[in-house]
Amino acid sequence: MFCFFIFIQVPEFQVVLSRFTSSSTIVEASNGRISELWIPAFNLFLKNPFFGVGWRQFKYLSPMYTMGSYVNDDVHNIYLQLLCENGIIGFIIVFGVMITSYIITWKLIKKAKYTYDSYNYFFVMFSFGYQTFFLLYGLTGNSLYDIQCFFPYIVSCCIAFYYWYDNSKNFKLKKSFINIHI
Repeated sequence: MFCFFIFIQVPEFQVVLSRFTSSSTIVEASNGRISELWIPAFNLFLKNPFFGVGWRQFKYLSPMYTMGSYVNDDVHNIYLQLLCENGIIGFIIVFGVMITSYIITWKLIKKAKYTYDSYNYFFVMFSFGYQTFFLLYGLTGNSLYDIQCFFPYIVSCCIAFYYWYDNSKNFKLKKSFINIHI
């Protein structure tokens, strides 16, 4: 029910949802993105596979910029843009942190039903929901480069790492307490 409320009330979620539900928009948008943005980004990645072309450099090396069009300066796919600009090494580092945070949050959700009260469970669920939104929106948007998307993502990752650290610290304390008193 909460997810339904979010999709109805938050305009950014409606934009993402409409990208996936409107077939004519998907075809038109993806054809333009693929030919004008994704293919040049992939070609730049193939030219510099290990270290990429440099952070935020796609916009200066893309054919659209060299032809005088400055409208689309990002790839509109954060994964492809990370590969293009940072290469395989940078992609593995950044994507590794993203996936680690997501997996930690998923594991916390499994435990949270039994270990946290409803107040803390809400924060863990919010963290998971926003991380899911961010990672999905990254397929078609610039969530990594838009501060209004990136800042809440960092906050949601911090929430996950806080509860993970708190959970592991409490586990170690309980374990040491058992070892001392047995």
